[in-house]
Amino acid sequence: MCSKDNVVSKPVELVPFNTIHWSRYAVYFRHYDKKENYLAELKKSEQFKQEEDNLNKRTVDRVIIADAESEKMHKMEAVNSTAGENWRDASKGGYFMYEMKVRKEMEQSVCLQLLGSDSGNRIFDVLIDGKWIDTIDLSKPCKEGKGLYRCYIHIPAEYIKARKNVTVKFQAKNGCIAGGIFDVRIVSAISVQDM
Repeated sequence: MCSKDNVVSKPVELVPFNTIHWSRYAVYFRHYDKKENYLAELKKSEQFKQEEDNLNKRTVDRVIIADAESEKMHKMEAVNSTAGENWRDASKGGYFMYEMKVRKEMEQSVCLQLLGSDSGNRIFDVLIDGKWIDTIDLSKPCKEGKGLYRCYIHIPAEYIKARKNVTVKFQAKNGCIAGGIFDVRIVSAISVQDM
């Protein structure tokens, strides 16, 4: 049992899963040997929630990756693309793209959520309405670590001037893979909730 002040151990009887396979539920829990580890994890969790809340306030549009309804709403087109539970990629010269809302009166970026431990030949271009804005290379070791991290790519103002929507495309380089991508957003530098 954990609180902000203490990490208190209580005896727990554990049983092998194969003896209760018929049971509908299993319990998974975190274990902390030291109070400092628990407090560090709690601080990290609170920081992530605060960052997520801030990001949501700045989000102009978002695609929920591998969600059929969200991808359909964003007019997804894909060639040689596959999806997992919450990610999408493309290989063999393939691509995937979405139509996303933009606001012509403000600076915006494409915000991607990527996996630091992705490996292999994962090199791809990011394009707005067919115009190149960046090349992402996930084949190199990631300085952000092995977990999920966010990457922000500035959209030049002339690409969105007088536009309500743009097509965001992820195009695999020859012999490479585009993605995996876990989240795609158009974000502004300021909150869009009050606008």
